[in-house]
Amino acid sequence: SMKLKSKSFVKVLIALIFMGLYYFFYFRSSDILKAFLANAAQYGESLKGSAGFLYYFGLAGTGSPSAMLACIAFSIVIVAIAVTVLSKTFIKIATTSVSTKKVAYTGKVEKSKNIGKALVSKEFKRFTSNSTYMLNSGLGLLFAPALGIFVLIKAGSYSSLLTDSPFAKFALIAVCGGLGIICSMTSIAAPSVSLEGKNIWILQSLPIPTKKILNAKLWCHLILSLPSIVFAALCIAFALPFSMAEKILIIVFPSVFAIFSGVFCLTLGLRFANVNWTNELYPIKQGAAVSVSLLGGWLIEIIVIVPYLFMSNLLSGTLYMSIMAAVLLVVTVILLRWVHTKGCKRFEAL
Repeated sequence: SMKLKSKSFVKVLIALIFMGLYYFFYFRSSDILKAFLANAAQYGESLKGSAGFLYYFGLAGTGSPSAMLACIAFSIVIVAIAVTVLSKTFIKIATTSVSTKKVAYTGKVEKSKNIGKALVSKEFKRFTSNSTYMLNSGLGLLFAPALGIFVLIKAGSYSSLLTDSPFAKFALIAVCGGLGIICSMTSIAAPSVSLEGKNIWILQSLPIPTKKILNAKLWCHLILSLPSIVFAALCIAFALPFSMAEKILIIVFPSVFAIFSGVFCLTLGLRFANVNWTNELYPIKQGAAVSVSLLGGWLIEIIVIVPYLFMSNLLSGTLYMSIMAAVLLVVTVILLRWVHTKGCKRFEAL
């Protein structure tokens, strides 16, 4: 880690690879277990010849005293080796200082930015410089495109559900609801106010309207979240046999929900702002704004979707989702007005 550049992105990449492998084996575990049980004797003989320790480890689970003793002895040896290595290398690793190269200063012309772009750039740099922030608040940015690509690949398996099954009339609601839930997994704006920490006085003291500061946090959220969810919606609309009106709604509703989610997160970030933290992990992982934005987003999606189960005989899915999109737009405007009025005063008083 001392030699790597862009450590935040490397940490995120490693975490994503681990998660991908974990879920791959998790969803395949049932098939792997069935295959193992069906050919247990064959696998046992193979392990006995090529991986003796695994064979004896399994044999210990059957109650064999000799196998148990062998496993315990092997474990003691491994622990002894680990303790020996750590005792000789830990101090060196813990006290190693990173050598930095001296870089000669060369003058260059810095491009000027307007206030809005400078503030948005600041929010982007904060997001991309913290791997924990990216992983906890930006998972939806990865899940949305992944879902779109998955549907493109598996479209043939799901097409029949939209035409030849009782599920067909709920398909539009389910797709829009699922995309909305993925939107809720992106909460970049929720901890952004609290992350200012004790340096919040810098922004408060600058001759910049508070409205622009808060808008920059919202724009950072939307610039990252909107393209990913629109991409997923376009993939689904292209791959599955919906009508033209339904395809338009599959793109429009998640886009409206993504905008609502950004404003909702910023509202919660102001409402539950806490700048008196000693570690950035607190506002990112334990802050009330992040928890409420995630759970609240899911709850709102449930409130949007569930009523249609009782109204499906009265309204078409297209009309119902159009109404819900309009309602969300109205709520978004109301929340945004609060952010630009009472929210600005709240920010100034932190």
